[in-house]
Amino acid sequence: MRGKDVSVVMDQGPGGRIRAAYIEDGVVRSFYFVHSLAEPLLDDLFVGRVKEARRRALGWFVDLGEKVSGFLPSDKITGEAPSPGTYRLVQVDKEAGREKPVQLTEKIQLSGDHLVYLPNSNYVAISHQLDHEERECLRKEIAGWLRTPEGIIVRSKAGRKSAAVLIRELNQLRSEWRSLLKRSAAMKAPGRVCRRLSLLSSILNENHRPESCTVFSNIPVDNDEKISAGVDMIYEPADNLFAVHDLEKIWKSVEQPGVPLPKGASIAIEHTAALTAIDVNTGSRVVGDHWEEQALSINLDAAREIGRQLRLRGIGGMVAVDFLRLHKHENRDRVIDELERVTAQDPATVKIFGYSEMGLVELTRKRTRREAADRN
Repeated sequence: MRGKDVSVVMDQGPGGRIRAAYIEDGVVRSFYFVHSLAEPLLDDLFVGRVKEARRRALGWFVDLGEKVSGFLPSDKITGEAPSPGTYRLVQVDKEAGREKPVQLTEKIQLSGDHLVYLPNSNYVAISHQLDHEERECLRKEIAGWLRTPEGIIVRSKAGRKSAAVLIRELNQLRSEWRSLLKRSAAMKAPGRVCRRLSLLSSILNENHRPESCTVFSNIPVDNDEKISAGVDMIYEPADNLFAVHDLEKIWKSVEQPGVPLPKGASIAIEHTAALTAIDVNTGSRVVGDHWEEQALSINLDAAREIGRQLRLRGIGGMVAVDFLRLHKHENRDRVIDELERVTAQDPATVKIFGYSEMGLVELTRKRTRREAADRN
């Protein structure tokens, strides 16, 4: 079966801000945005100095150096609770956004081509894209390679590789971890230990490292950057690559609350401090006497578009969707099934909890990066 045609467009603009678009088969799947490469990005490792606790049940604020602070939740520590003034090795778990600081974790993850090494998490997880028999076989084999408290996440691509290839990668990641520990131990003040993945590599890693990809960029390639095999870099020295590649209109559209659906219906997306609310509207679409049939059709269209917008806008956290009212249980089930189908392609974890007693569909999507609402 032919793989997807994947491309990335990276545009650096005034002040060093960078926009990127991840595109599959000509369709924009997600946008990325950073104000500056100097800010903490997803997966960066820091030595941080613990400041005050925000009620110990919640977590601790951590000084990362360069006048930047992050928050270390209590469920993201390993070992004993930290004391103010102590130094901890932490990793960026979620980038800053919507008046929230950088979220940190001590449960470090080092990504490889086929494995994600967890030096202190003590569990094995296998990609569900592999069949059950293959997952169980890999689980038993890999568990025998680990030393307490190591853990591992096995990517789907590992299923096609020999044990020798996987062991070699595991040992390389172990060696890198030892080097990081040595480097962090030598630091006398808070600061960044390393950025393992460039912004481009991080985008590809988040999207399961496609086997081939064309990258269009107006940013000169750093000779020290390790470009994965199968990535074709094309340098285009234009002031606005989003305009060159006809992405500007889509980029601006995600700043708007309204999203049109077929035949005049629409959805409206509203962000609050606690959650994202999505309302489905009939708009100018004529419903007539066949409400159930027409409402189901609109809701299915809405479910497909909501799945697309969650990823395109980078929406994370709690989401409540007010679909059009349906009277038949089987029709409500069809809406949930469609929502599950479209969000299954999302690289972020999406959990759908179904209809609440208030008639709203509740779901969560793991937030790791800035949302479109956090650009300014």
